[in-house]
Amino acid sequence: MFLSNQTTKNQGKYLSQDPSDPSRYLDGTRAYVQGSMWDGFADGKGDFTDGPYEIQHPESFFKNSFYKYGFNPEVGSVGVPVAATIRATMPPEGWSIPIFKKGIDGYIEEVPNPIWDYHKYIPYSKPGKVHDQIELYGHPKDLDDFCEKAQLINYVQYRALLEGWTSFMWTKFTGVLIWKTQNPWTGLRGQFYDHLQDQTAGFYGCRCAAEPIHVQLNLASYNIEVLSAT
Repeated sequence: MFLSNQTTKNQGKYLSQDPSDPSRYLDGTRAYVQGSMWDGFADGKGDFTDGPYEIQHPESFFKNSFYKYGFNPEVGSVGVPVAATIRATMPPEGWSIPIFKKGIDGYIEEVPNPIWDYHKYIPYSKPGKVHDQIELYGHPKDLDDFCEKAQLINYVQYRALLEGWTSFMWTKFTGVLIWKTQNPWTGLRGQFYDHLQDQTAGFYGCRCAAEPIHVQLNLASYNIEVLSAT
């Protein structure tokens, strides 16, 4: 391949410019955002200021201190699917539910089996901060019971997440993106429908909170709020 002197000069000109924003010299007619945490998203500096991705007290989503920036590009929570999905996608060794280890402080640590751990299971407890939310509905007896109770928590978590955000919309927040709506594999964390495309209850919690005209209870202040998403 032969290059003209003019082509070589142009390549040198491009390479000499700051490569952090290629739109300046490759196009120049459209906006370029380096990533999901730059230019108006999260802290806008590219730092990892998104999230969180773990179980929360439902009322925490309604507190002003929950998230400090206007637009959160990634936030998620728990996401165990129904028992049928686990049986269809994992060997029998993966059908055992987590071991519930209660500490002297009263908090429970969930210890998942190795297969759940490999599939990035997010526990329904956070020792020292959040008491086990599964236990609120009674100690699970088996996989079916655990997954059924997990759906109740999935619903509450994602409904509270979006209700908390819309409670501050346009006064503090400008937007939020859920991470993530679905898993590309048989993951056991934030998802609205699983690998077999069966909805988790988080989907219905989100759908409820995102309805065009929504009446909700602010779980931090106990005020009744009427919100319009139209």
